[in-house]
Amino acid sequence: GVWTTDPSVNFVTVTATENTENQPDPIRLAGRTSRAFLAMRIDCLQCHDDHLGNIQLGTKGNPRMGTQKDFHKLAAFFASTKTSFLGVRDDKKKQMYRYKFLNKKKKEPVKAETPFLGALLKSEGTLRERLAGWITDKQNRPFARATVNRIWAIVFGRPLVDPVDNIPLHRPFPPA
Repeated sequence: GVWTTDPSVNFVTVTATENTENQPDPIRLAGRTSRAFLAMRIDCLQCHDDHLGNIQLGTKGNPRMGTQKDFHKLAAFFASTKTSFLGVRDDKKKQMYRYKFLNKKKKEPVKAETPFLGALLKSEGTLRERLAGWITDKQNRPFARATVNRIWAIVFGRPLVDPVDNIPLHRPFPPA
């Protein structure tokens, strides 16, 4: 889309900086996406694995600590996102996302994967279309919880869970 007719495009374009050659930043987009649509703060995984147990991913019956790779696999969905005078688009060449992980000497390729519920991810479409389908899938409860919590905050003046962008994946919702 284009900024003037599709204001939602600004969710992507606001991440562009000189450091990213005025192109959308996959790292910032991954952080914004996880907070806005999943109500999960996984930003700290950008730099290091979670060794404190603050970010649990996996399944409810088999939770695991979040890793740096989890975050960058999410960021990889935005590797082909580009802007031009025609607006935001997906580069047909599907550029590979690369990142230099902690204690590694050079960047390595990172495949786009979801941090949990990977079976819900469709195999067809652009990377962003696949991610959008995964986020909004009826079985992806974090999206439903994030939406309900934000709407509750708008209607009643306070959210069920505060802050609205930090609902642990395996926590009951709404809280008791």
